[in-house]
Amino acid sequence: MATSSTTLNSPISNTKYSDTDAGAGTTATGVQISGSDETINHIVINNSVNSSKVYFKFFTSSPTVGTTAPFMVLPCEALSSAEYIFLPGILFSGGLHYACVTTAGQSGTVAPNTTGITLEVQFT
Repeated sequence: MATSSTTLNSPISNTKYSDTDAGAGTTATGVQISGSDETINHIVINNSVNSSKVYFKFFTSSPTVGTTAPFMVLPCEALSSAEYIFLPGILFSGGLHYACVTTAGQSGTVAPNTTGITLEVQFT
């Protein structure tokens, strides 16, 4: 997991969070992007290095992955990328956390065994 946050000069987003190894960062409690209310406008998932489909679960508080119901789940097919645009945005009240897993739905807990899956999230 290699993360960074960048300040943007954009009318719809003011922060870009990047994780260049998002699959490796998944733990039992997920990964925290922010502990504050955030509105997501744009998400890009790059799964081009992985031969299996992945799912990014997003939460509004620190989860127990596999037990806590995700606020939102976004898939990305094997050997591809996916882009999601939300206008005017989706409010995550209380915080923004995620986990990258190989099984859809609430019960999935297994992180992909491939390095190099990337996640970019733009939010205000």
